[in-house]
Amino acid sequence: MKLVMIRGCSGSGKTTLMKSFIKRHDMKLRSVENIAFMQSGPQIVLGDYTKAGCVGCDRYRDVDDIKRHLAFLRDAFAPEVMLFEHMLLSTTYKYSCDLIRMFGKRSFGCIFLDLPFNQIVKNIRSRNEGKPFSTDKVYANYVRARNSLLKLQYGGVYVLRVNPFDYAQSELSSIVDGFIENWPISLEV
Repeated sequence: MKLVMIRGCSGSGKTTLMKSFIKRHDMKLRSVENIAFMQSGPQIVLGDYTKAGCVGCDRYRDVDDIKRHLAFLRDAFAPEVMLFEHMLLSTTYKYSCDLIRMFGKRSFGCIFLDLPFNQIVKNIRSRNEGKPFSTDKVYANYVRARNSLLKLQYGGVYVLRVNPFDYAQSELSSIVDGFIENWPISLEV
């Protein structure tokens, strides 16, 4: 099984990438044990992406819930691939380590949406429709996310850094598909 974390700062395009992948694979909403997820065959995406204005896994406010739900879905459905947005966890390396221990380093991969800081601020400004936000706080999260990504890379985790703005909207899901298809053989369980 491959666990793919879609990671990036707020405004980097995580939800847009996930929605593109879900649409390409014609995934359907399912709910088991009060866990919402999208599924198509052997692929599962944690979260409900069907509602207008949805932001994927943002309903999760507790890291332990994410870990429990991923473990439940793995055990109940034995998917080949599970994907999730790493929004709450994105600035904290410790939680990535917890997931690596749970699923094994060879089963864990990360797609990091690597945008320049000024593009992230522009995206957040657009999404917030003029509501104020702290660029200092956004920058602090930006630095922490990038630092924890470096730790994952140095720790031997399979990582792809990509700027989603280098792709046309219709090509976004190819980022995820290519990542999964090119998973290093030495990392597979």
